[in-house]
Amino acid sequence: MSPELLALCKNLLPIIEMSSENLRIVLILIQAYILLDAHTFLERYGKDFVQFCTRMFDDLRPEGIALMLKVFETCLKSDANYGLELVRPALPYIFKQVYLDKEFPMLMSMYLMMVARVLLISQSVFTTVLQDLQLPNALETILDVWIRKMPLVTEVEKRKLFALAFASIFTNNSILIERFPGIMQNIGDTLMDVMREEDDDADTIHSSESVANVPPRPAGEKPMKFCDSLVFLDEHDLDTSSYCIMDDFDYKTYHYDRCRQLSLKDPVHKIVLAEYLEWQLNALRTQMGEEAYQQLMQSVYPGVLEKIGQFVKLNLNFQPN
Repeated sequence: MSPELLALCKNLLPIIEMSSENLRIVLILIQAYILLDAHTFLERYGKDFVQFCTRMFDDLRPEGIALMLKVFETCLKSDANYGLELVRPALPYIFKQVYLDKEFPMLMSMYLMMVARVLLISQSVFTTVLQDLQLPNALETILDVWIRKMPLVTEVEKRKLFALAFASIFTNNSILIERFPGIMQNIGDTLMDVMREEDDDADTIHSSESVANVPPRPAGEKPMKFCDSLVFLDEHDLDTSSYCIMDDFDYKTYHYDRCRQLSLKDPVHKIVLAEYLEWQLNALRTQMGEEAYQQLMQSVYPGVLEKIGQFVKLNLNFQPN
């Protein structure tokens, strides 16, 4: 970033205001500036950009809103706390759209993506936004929509993000306990898509082959070991993953390299879902007590427990059947 390059940005919003036909190109430019130097760009232009988006939401087609939400996501991924502070004025609108549940699946998945990232960054901000809505049963309604819509999301990265966010709020709360079976079913399905077999002999991992497609091993063979196919330890993992393909960019450019670096910072690519889930379930077990925990787990469909039990120690004192 240079002062001259930064000064050019003062033209970005006026260009959109001249004609919405320029929206896509301008948002791509803004995203590139954020990737180049998030703090410098957002400190100078971030508030004006978010205010502009908040004013424009009701006047844009779904495609335009989705592009804006992608830029918001880049803000949160680049600088989580400062990015959250910036996009905070837009959050009530986003949460309300989930509450109303009237959007097309593509746009709803983007709204839910924002809800999930806010929840993972700050539960207090998430709670405050819900209070700001001043709508009846806001938490219950948003959770119900989220649980119902999650199976419709095709991108496995988004589903893992949702699963992490759900697991982050496992507490002895009646609203969550009531919805625990549905949440666990979604998490179990996500684990089946995310986990894949690790081949110790070859010291390699089967390419993006989900557990759902792996046939059972013959009796007598050592049990399979699994790993989270979306966790990238380094750039080599990222480059060889079929989950992270950026068709819009030439891999040799500096911009593409910045996109890769951002992916490596993403909780989706840093946190092992099965380990995080096991940690959160153990914390819930401690919080609830043994008897209440076992009763809660018995409310989950046995097939779901069997799925999750392949990757997570559930500490059950009963046999799912």
